[in-house]
Amino acid sequence: MRIALVLLLTLAACSSQSPEERAQSQELAALAPLKQRYSDVVMGFDFKPHDTLVVSLDLQNYNGMNDDDQDKMKSAILAAWKSAWEQAHPGQHATIHTQILDFIGRTIARQDASV
Repeated sequence: MRIALVLLLTLAACSSQSPEERAQSQELAALAPLKQRYSDVVMGFDFKPHDTLVVSLDLQNYNGMNDDDQDKMKSAILAAWKSAWEQAHPGQHATIHTQILDFIGRTIARQDASV
């Protein structure tokens, strides 16, 4: 019985998320509607160190958008992440960055915001 309890506690400790992982999960959940809204353009989100959100795009569909729609999408991504970051890190301040990449890793746009 004790061995089973120790194994269960060990498994639970290994599967628990770090505070950073919990914050990123919360941020990804807040960004999910953008992936649905721009489903043919936004392929996914990822995080890099130093408060950087990487947004992967389908370049062909992105290039098919007019300039105003591209700018609106980029602004919507930054605004959504800024809001999500503030909710996931209450009371903290930082400069967050978005890096928008195509499918082979070329940078399409970068944006920064103070939170």
